Amino acid sequence: MQEGINVNGQRKRMTLKEKSEKILEMYEAGYTYKEICEALRVAPKTIAKVLREGKLKDSYEVIDSRLRDFERQVLRLSNRLDRLEKALKQLWGAVFL
Repeated sequence: MQEGINVNGQRKRMTLKEKSEKILEMYEAGYTYKEICEALRVAPKTIAKVLREGKLKDSYEVIDSRLRDFERQVLRLSNRLDRLEKALKQLWGAVFL
């Protein structure tokens, strides 16, 4: 593998986003840091940073998903509480009127 993309016989430098995606792809495919460094001409710190940011992104997605689930549950409980409150008012009125 070489850094760059072949476009009409000419090599083009990879963007930071392309490199990050390639780092993640290679790491997930089982390549070592050394192999990634040599193939993409990046420092080990760059690989570590990209992997750390990828994990943070995954964490944010999990947190966001759990937050939406929590909000739905709170809404369901709030609706249920409203119905109970209404039923209690009706019961209270029936008993004392």
